[in-house]
This record gives sequence, C-alpha cells and structure tokens, in this order.
Amino acid sequence: MRELIRNNVEMVRERVARAAEKAGRKEEEILLVAISKTQPLEKIYQAHEAGITNFGENKVQDLVLKISESKVVLNWHFVGHLQTNKVNKVVDGVKMIQSVDSGHLLEKLSSISKDKGITSKLLLQVNTSDEDSKFGFDPEKVSEACELVEQLSNIEIQGLMTIGPLTDDKNRIAQNFKSLRNLSEELDKFRSDKIKMTYLSMGMSGDFELAILEGSNLVRIGTAIFGARN
Repeated sequence: MRELIRNNVEMVRERVARAAEKAGRKEEEILLVAISKTQPLEKIYQAHEAGITNFGENKVQDLVLKISESKVVLNWHFVGHLQTNKVNKVVDGVKMIQSVDSGHLLEKLSSISKDKGITSKLLLQVNTSDEDSKFGFDPEKVSEACELVEQLSNIEIQGLMTIGPLTDDKNRIAQNFKSLRNLSEELDKFRSDKIKMTYLSMGMSGDFELAILEGSNLVRIGTAIFGARN
C-alpha cells in the first residue's frame, strides 16, 4: 500500500505539473491538499512520507480524532459543511477552513476565534453550479459577505472555493470554474488586511486539470491519491 500511494502521489504531481504548464504556471504554484476523509491515519502517514503536508477532512468528529491521534504534525484543512455549534472544536486545529458558506457562520467564527485569541484563515464557498445539493454562497451574495467580514475581527478571507457540477460535460465544468475565477477578480476591490483573493480552491480527482487551466491554485485530491473511499 505504501508504494501504491507513493506512485499515486507522483502521478498526481505529474498531472498537476502538465496542467500548470499548459496554463503558463509552475507546479509549485499549485497547493495540493489530500482529501483524507474515511482514510485511516496509516494511509495518511504514507501520503505524508510521499511528500504531502496538507490534508483535508469534511467531518468534525473525524478531524478532531485524527488531530488528537496523529503522531506527526500536519496541516489540516476543513472542507465540509461546518455547523455553527461545532466551530469551537475546529478553529484552533486547522490551517484553513475552506467551506464558509453563510454570514452567520462568519460571525460565529469571528466570535470563537476572538475568544481563543487566534485569527482564522478562511475561504468562502460559492455555489457556482446553482445545485440544490451543494452548500455555498450564491455568487451575487459574496460581495455582501466581504462587507460583513470587514466589520468582524479575528478572521481573514484568503480566497474562494467551489465544487464542480456533477456532470460529464467538461465545458459546463470549465464554465463553473471560470465563473469563480471571474468572481475572484471582481472581489479584488475588497482587498485589505482581512480579505485577499490568494487562493482559488477548485478541482478534485475527476476535474483538477480543468480547474488548473481555469485558474485554480489549490486542488483537493482524494481518490486519485488514496484510491476508492472506504
């Protein structure tokens, strides 16, 4: 299994590098986050040995357990829907929360982060595909979220995140990624100490090359590294 994961990581990095080159960028400009949900720590250690340092979880209880039991220091990202009553369990254990999807959650993150004396780094999740099954701000509401952030303390917006539409239509997928990139460029007017469009988190195992071509610099890769989820 160790050799399989190492080979998978190498293959993913090669694909990232090719896509980045096509987009006129370098591989090192793309942050690779391994989505480790449902994966045991042993496989996470193997991915870490292969050079992965950033890992993503989508359930609070799994994230908290892995942080507490991990024998190595890792950069953890929370990528799932975060309920406000669980913010307290997450904020001081992660490098970034990528899935902030409401003003109420922003307010809670600000309050808890202030209580803990930390500054939480966040991405705003945007529902670019307009699918009811997905969380996220409507694109036209993101400006309001940025205005709210300017009034809050102890949080920093570092960019945007989206999940591609559930379809095999590559043109539609690419258009959704392009929409997020365009929105990021529009939001640059809010650039401040609290808001920076540093990251475009888009692209998973099935579509990350398309995402990189459309401007992604943070890809969330699970099955292409670990294999099918348990």
